[in-house]
Amino acid sequence: MGKACCVIPPMPPALRPFDPARAPLLITLALDPAAMAALEELRRTWFPPAFNQVPAHVSLFHLLPPAQLDEIAALLRDRCAGTTAFRIAFGAPRGTGNGVLLPITAPPLLALRADLAAAWQRDLTQQDQQGYRPHATVQNKVDAARVRATLAALRDTELPRGAQAVGLTLWRYLNGPWAHVETFAFAGA
Repeated sequence: MGKACCVIPPMPPALRPFDPARAPLLITLALDPAAMAALEELRRTWFPPAFNQVPAHVSLFHLLPPAQLDEIAALLRDRCAGTTAFRIAFGAPRGTGNGVLLPITAPPLLALRADLAAAWQRDLTQQDQQGYRPHATVQNKVDAARVRATLAALRDTELPRGAQAVGLTLWRYLNGPWAHVETFAFAGA
């Protein structure tokens, strides 16, 4: 008497309901509307539709801890208020083996990203600890022949040469798509 007749094991993680509040955070660079529209058009044209679940973007950080949302937002608010909007330059399209990207040159972006990385050093994933090379992904998850064809086609396409960086955007990663949390404007944007 008094003994449990059975023990119900915990639900496997894959079957648990998804809790958006526990979704990792990521940060992207916010660009002027014309640049975002141009990047979005390139992505719609060249990115495989089945994999194109997020808007065109320039990533700064990929997986920050969701439990630190308030602290992360506070630091972003502070740093963005102290950063003047700046120009970025897009380089010529480059193949990555399984995709195409537009490299970005922007010394103020590198400085801002390094400052944030130093503040979050203990929480960064291995991917975010590696050297930072800003870019906008035009195409991904394709074979080498498709990459070559895309690069050839882009040689004859008018591509954006630059953009105005206007802030940083904080997102939640929802196992594929992203959910917007907040955009923090740079001074003068």
